[in-house]
Amino acid sequence: MSKLAAKDKFLDLSDYGRPLAKLFANGLKNTQFTPIHVTLAFGVCGLIAIYCIIQNHYFLASFFIILKSIIDAVDGELARIKNTPSYVGRYLDSVFDIILNFFVFWNNLFRFKNIIRNDTNCLFLHSIARHFIQLLLSDFKTQFSRRRQNE
Repeated sequence: MSKLAAKDKFLDLSDYGRPLAKLFANGLKNTQFTPIHVTLAFGVCGLIAIYCIIQNHYFLASFFIILKSIIDAVDGELARIKNTPSYVGRYLDSVFDIILNFFVFWNNLFRFKNIIRNDTNCLFLHSIARHFIQLLLSDFKTQFSRRRQNE
């Protein structure tokens, strides 16, 4: 079962993990693992990536970020294969996306702040970060309210 109808498909460069996700999801198809289990693994993987960034282990961080992206696609694929999509899974996936993006963004912002050492530029970057987070939250709120209306 495809994620989008044929007429709605487009080139999504952020979906690079989808082919591997389909393989992993097919491997998990006849197990007791649920899409929620996979979503939790994606969250843990993202937290490990953030820890690696904080500890200056950038190669490991990039590995875990890529793995997180693949696992993020596995949960949806597994839900479609097992025909068990849920609002809780979608919500948890979105929450993890927002939290992990927030921590990665803030971590990078503070590292950049230490490099430039200019309060005016840092204030500007802080303002951009706040707007970015507000956009994420408003987008999340919009998506959640749409889903609630479709129930």
